Amino acid sequence: MKNASPSTAATPPIRPDRPSAAIRVRAIGRPANSAASGLDPTARTRAPNRVLVNTTNSPERQTGSFSLSISDGAKPVQAGSAAGADCRTVPSHAIDVGQSQQGTLSRNDVLLNSDSTYAQPWTIQGRTGQTITIDLESDEFDSYLFLRGPGISGGRDFQDDDSGGNCHARLTATFPQTAEYEIVVNTADHYATGAFTLSVTSGSKPKSVARCNRTQ
Repeated sequence: MKNASPSTAATPPIRPDRPSAAIRVRAIGRPANSAASGLDPTARTRAPNRVLVNTTNSPERQTGSFSLSISDGAKPVQAGSAAGADCRTVPSHAIDVGQSQQGTLSRNDVLLNSDSTYAQPWTIQGRTGQTITIDLESDEFDSYLFLRGPGISGGRDFQDDDSGGNCHARLTATFPQTAEYEIVVNTADHYATGAFTLSVTSGSKPKSVARCNRTQ
């Protein structure tokens, strides 16, 4: 199991701490044992905020000098500018209870700063008191998943690594509120990518006793 320590991010909610190319509106980061972190574009507080400077996904490990400026009000993105080219919308994914979906974790997904893993958010509608089981299976990476949303303050109750057996993740959780939640597809391995199957069923399932003996 990974140590779910938070950091900061800038893209769809996921582990705490995961920025990406250009400026992204939502924040992603693995929940910590305290409140999940992330940038809230609707928040209006006087507390300090962090601006994360990052690069595009390709080529990897880019470095160099840059200029950063901040001004009041909104400005249109100039045609042909680097911001216009890099600031792309993260693809949206959704799943319902009773469904099984195929997907691919890739370098185009959010890269979490806290542990150098990719993360992909899937939205799901939850009802107060509803218990579900989420299964994440992949033959190409060691699955890791967590759940984010209203009433979830982080901690290990809402994340899982190997409870599905054979390096697959299985998480049984109860929605605290009726609202939209986010299942985050993640991996236990640095920079790992690959195909996966995400399934959500009603009710609880037991944890598997099959050990994770996969070699990467």
